[in-house]
Amino acid sequence: MMQTDLTRSLLLIAPELIVALAALVALTGAMLMKRSRGREAFYIGIMGMLGAIAATVILYERLTLSTAFHGMIAIDPFGLFFRLIAYVSILYVLLMTMCSREMKDTQGKWELVAILSGFGIGMSMMASSTNLLMIYLSMELLSVMSYLLVSYRRGARRSKEAGLKYIIYGSIASAFMLYGMSMLYGIAHSLGLSAILTAFMDHSYSHITVYVATLFVLAGFGFKIVMVPMHMWAPDVYEGAPTPITTLLAVASKAAGFAVVLRFFYTAYISAVSMTNYYVNVSPVRWLLLIAVIAAFTMTIGNIVAIPQNNIKRMLAYSSIAHAGYMLIGLSVISKEAVSAILLYLTVYFFMNLGAFFIVMIVDNSLYSEDIDRYSGLSRMSPGLSAAMTVFLFSLTGIPPFAGFIGKVVVFIAAIDKGLYWLVIVAVINTVVSLYYYARVIKKMYLETPPEGVRPIKVGVLPALIIISLLVPTILFGIWWAPLQSFAHFSSFMY
Repeated sequence: MMQTDLTRSLLLIAPELIVALAALVALTGAMLMKRSRGREAFYIGIMGMLGAIAATVILYERLTLSTAFHGMIAIDPFGLFFRLIAYVSILYVLLMTMCSREMKDTQGKWELVAILSGFGIGMSMMASSTNLLMIYLSMELLSVMSYLLVSYRRGARRSKEAGLKYIIYGSIASAFMLYGMSMLYGIAHSLGLSAILTAFMDHSYSHITVYVATLFVLAGFGFKIVMVPMHMWAPDVYEGAPTPITTLLAVASKAAGFAVVLRFFYTAYISAVSMTNYYVNVSPVRWLLLIAVIAAFTMTIGNIVAIPQNNIKRMLAYSSIAHAGYMLIGLSVISKEAVSAILLYLTVYFFMNLGAFFIVMIVDNSLYSEDIDRYSGLSRMSPGLSAAMTVFLFSLTGIPPFAGFIGKVVVFIAAIDKGLYWLVIVAVINTVVSLYYYARVIKKMYLETPPEGVRPIKVGVLPALIIISLLVPTILFGIWWAPLQSFAHFSSFMY
């Protein structure tokens, strides 16, 4: 019987096993092919991610709600959704790295593929873990891989500086989170999230202990989703890391953070009444109000501080903080629609933010600069890049008919349904503020002349295909969002 359970559990984590196999092959290649240029490593990584995506899709199609490894990992639409986000993100980052000037001469490409694979396993396990120990281990795996990736350019001073800052902030956040988890374990006498819910419903706890534990755990989660006040690391790390790695942190790491925070609160702090859409907060902590206040501060600080930035990666870093605030609006209410809204927002955010960072990388490849002033006259140097960047920036702003508008609308509707009018008003004002710094880049591209001696920017076939693959969903989901909304609604179900 034990052997049967183990086999079944291993089949349910087939995508992670495929990625782990790709990592082992990459590490073997690092030892056996030291003179290789490393392009073969990227092919191994791409094949591994495609295999993991295919295995996840098969699990979606043959989904039977269950758990693996004695209930420590949930197999449900929610977890599978974030598995797809994880592996598709890494697939794009591998393709971006193949096009990146920064990473072209970097040694250790085989090791890079192995680290990215470890990142993907950590992210997928974060989204599926229903046990405090599994949550902590998967978050630490993701964090360690992130530290290595940020400081991967050993010859670049700012990359090493970014890696050091990331480790310091991450270690502090991890310590806070672990201490909070130990307090929850003391309350429930179990590491399972469902056991914590049972302890809350039985009123076998100290209110002060729960308040402190919740704040500490939220600090650890907030570090991953770049939530105020755990956001201070992001601008320096985003600027110092290679652009493909910055993209991974801005998209995949943030998605992993929202996956774990949603599963944590909806499994341990919220009780569903029968099989209806009605939820009850059973903990003594008024964490919904706390999240709403944090959301307001996060989007406001992110947008205001983005205005004076002259480095476009720093500007997008503060923009990423602001978008975390918009998504936190969905977390400040408890309903299936709110979870669905966050998943939809994360999906459209994936396409538009990844597209913006990819164009930043292409421009940096040609102009050797991340300064916003170097975007002057980009429409004359590369009309296609300028048009694509304009679409991505307008979508990040939330202007129709692009996907970012739909993402914000569904989140705002979820908040309005619960009477959080003040928070929606704050979000709308912040959306108007964000238009200023996004439009500043567009103004540079179209209304200013390029510097003398700057040649037209040539875009290769692979970069062009990547841009198109990100541009089409950004436009399409802004016009025809019903299939995406249905998919997000289905994926919002947690075991």
